[in-house]
Amino acid sequence: MEVFMKKVIIRHSILLIFLIGFAVAVSARGSSGSDKTGDKKLTFTTWQLIDGDLVSWWDGVITEFQETHPGVKVQVTDLSRDTYAETLLSQFVAGSPPDITHLASFEFAAFSQRDMLQELDSYAQRDGIDINEWAGQRVLQVDGTNYGIMLLYFGFNLYYNEALLNDAGVDVPTTWNEYLEASRALTVDKDKDGIIDQYGAGFQTAPGPGQYITGLLNFVLDSGAYWTDSSGKVTIDTPQMAEAFGKWKTLLRENLTPRGMKINDVRQLFNEGKVAMIIEGPWMWGVSRNAAPDVLSNIKVAASPMSPPVGGSSNGLGIPKSLSDEDKQLVWEFIKLATSSKWQTKYIEAGQTTARPNTPITDKARNDVPPIDLIFAAKDAAALEGVDRLPTGLEPIYNDFARIVQDEAERMIQDNLDPADVVKNIQAQVEKLQKDNM
Repeated sequence: MEVFMKKVIIRHSILLIFLIGFAVAVSARGSSGSDKTGDKKLTFTTWQLIDGDLVSWWDGVITEFQETHPGVKVQVTDLSRDTYAETLLSQFVAGSPPDITHLASFEFAAFSQRDMLQELDSYAQRDGIDINEWAGQRVLQVDGTNYGIMLLYFGFNLYYNEALLNDAGVDVPTTWNEYLEASRALTVDKDKDGIIDQYGAGFQTAPGPGQYITGLLNFVLDSGAYWTDSSGKVTIDTPQMAEAFGKWKTLLRENLTPRGMKINDVRQLFNEGKVAMIIEGPWMWGVSRNAAPDVLSNIKVAASPMSPPVGGSSNGLGIPKSLSDEDKQLVWEFIKLATSSKWQTKYIEAGQTTARPNTPITDKARNDVPPIDLIFAAKDAAALEGVDRLPTGLEPIYNDFARIVQDEAERMIQDNLDPADVVKNIQAQVEKLQKDNM
């Protein structure tokens, strides 16, 4: 699921004051209790039960949990992603959080740093579970303590239109240089009217810092750079980062990718055969199933030409600290079921790349998603390198950080600036942002 595209980090204390009042108005239900039948009630709020691949998966988890816990019912509320974090935070502030807490990975910091979530290490250790083996788990930690368990971790693959590559005499690229040359060969003004009809590459180039910076991250990682080190120190002003920004500048100034477009629009162009290559996460396989029939038969998947591939954590489950010990245990048992080998195997069959280590890929998954092994190889390659879109030390201020990067990268392209000067400027701005929010 692409929940990481919509990042809401609540940082300002004045907003908390507003949310307390807001919670009184919007929170019509409390936390765990009993319903009219006398059954114990656990509340569960999510954004994944309106439509999509995970509806039946969640239904199955909930059904088994209720069957194995007689007298306990899970009451589900589905919320829009647009206001999800604000609504949950308002409920936590008002003392009525959902018992089963489902959050995007980038949202955990805003809750755990306010002491709203229960540490899970003691529960996991008691049941012999090593949470730290989960891919992307670092994002759900504060000072080494786990406050959630990751459900989804992904890696990026190259999705390409085989017919377009064949027509241009282009091999599937495996390096940056090959990718650049392929993108140039595949970017074509077919009718010679001065307007590009087919693009070689596809990235978001419209405002929207989350998706913009994710596209740029492909080249940051490939150049051996990253935004921060393991201690959270900003590491942007380096030759490697300047090289990465130079690659991005080349793609955009040569118009090898559509300009001023959101990622969903770029995906649509790919499905129409107007973008030849797109580097995306596992969700792109499902998106590409909506392509025009003549395009669909030519859509293939390969390893990303950038190494290591972009990877990232997506979402996880946690327990509110304010619950009673009895209710915390019940929620833990729900989390343990959802993250069990059985249900994580079914999670893969629903088209997801589970964060749980050593989860088997079934014949059903391979039949439903033929490139599933390639998709998991990308996830494993990213996880092996510890790749995540959320840089250590910048998690609570990610949106502000990403906006700085986007604004300065766009200024570089528009004004033809030297990438080395640009990354030096970004370093100074991000260091100040980090200091102002300590």
